[in-house]
Amino acid sequence: MITKKNPDLFNFISFIFNPENVIPLLLIILAFKSFSGASLYGWIFMIVVFNYLFNYIWLYYLSFLGVEVDKPLEKGSVKKDRLLALIPQILVLGLEMVISDLYGQQQPFHAGIVLFLIGGILFSLVTYYWKISAHAATTASLFTALTVIISFWYLFTFLLVPIIYVSRKKLYRHTDYQLIMGNLLGIIVTLVILDWYGLVIAKV
Repeated sequence: MITKKNPDLFNFISFIFNPENVIPLLLIILAFKSFSGASLYGWIFMIVVFNYLFNYIWLYYLSFLGVEVDKPLEKGSVKKDRLLALIPQILVLGLEMVISDLYGQQQPFHAGIVLFLIGGILFSLVTYYWKISAHAATTASLFTALTVIISFWYLFTFLLVPIIYVSRKKLYRHTDYQLIMGNLLGIIVTLVILDWYGLVIAKV
């Protein structure tokens, strides 16, 4: 039985849909739609090292310093702590955007990098004043991108949204409003960026 004193299931769900997992996953999917051969494997290696391992190492280092990024609501503001986690990730995405320019700007991978870079900057500006949900924003970006780039059938991935909402609420990380606004931010930014790149092509 899952209770407030036994939140293992909710912690597991939160981990699975953690931005540090969701962002690399979408970038790898977009890399497969953009590259082939040695360049594909090179990008996958870079994503795993910098967008996945680097982020977890950085978060572990912050935890070692006593910085709590994902505080419960009752512990108050996390503005500065969250920005400490976000800024290095934004710098990594900026570097990858410059490198991906060499392969042409119209491929899906470049759009994904720009999506998370602009989304990360917007999220940082919002999070300085308010605790918007990063889990909701990044998963919404993932589900939206899969739907409009690959197949309209991925619209059914949005059925996972209530599970994410419940896990974040049961862990006392977000309010309904913070989760809804995170979801909307992810969907809107993703649609705008992908439409700008002419990638909204999915059919049923």
